[in-house]
Amino acid sequence: MKADILVVDDELLLRDVLHDYLTRQGYTVALASSGEKAIELARKQKFHLALVDIKMSGVSGLEVTVELKKQDPQLVVVIMTGYPSLNSAITAIKSGASEYIVKPFRLEELNRIIEKNLESLDTEYENLKLKQRIRELEGKLGESTAPSDEVGEAAQEHSLPGSSPRSDKAPRSHQDAHTVSKAYSSQTLGAKDQQVREQLERLERMLADGQIGRGDYDKKREELLQGKP
Repeated sequence: MKADILVVDDELLLRDVLHDYLTRQGYTVALASSGEKAIELARKQKFHLALVDIKMSGVSGLEVTVELKKQDPQLVVVIMTGYPSLNSAITAIKSGASEYIVKPFRLEELNRIIEKNLESLDTEYENLKLKQRIRELEGKLGESTAPSDEVGEAAQEHSLPGSSPRSDKAPRSHQDAHTVSKAYSSQTLGAKDQQVREQLERLERMLADGQIGRGDYDKKREELLQGKP
């Protein structure tokens, strides 16, 4: 997933290094030299991930993190610090940061952190789309099993001359058979929908546990949604 990244650091050299490196990795990068500028940029543009220095003059990295998460709860924030401590790490996570990386760091290490979090973000987006798709399917199933008295009456009004009128006093055995058949159809559809959901949930767990890759996940998920075994 290639994304828009916001780099927030008051050190010019680090900003330039990160801009050049991340741009070569295929990301679109915006730079902010202060917390105030970062907050202003985030109000104008949507970002997928923000790299935020924890210690800056003016608005601190933790304050920036809180404000950015208010604007976009889905934003991934990675805190950077040259003054690591257990307390600062805990505070960063409580402020809404997803990761905490200590300066100086290797660019390859930072890239692994970015890729991991963006993949999780991508999975989250896919899950939201999947849940929406399931709700749509449930809605369609509900419509297909809804009573159709109005449709029946309309058909009766437009029946062909000479056709037998529908009798509301049909033999009880016939009415019961229709009711049972309709209930069976509804239960069958509901059971199938439940089975698909369970398989999709199991597929998501396998992806999260690293048992399957993204390609296999996407392929199998598409097959399940299309009703393939």
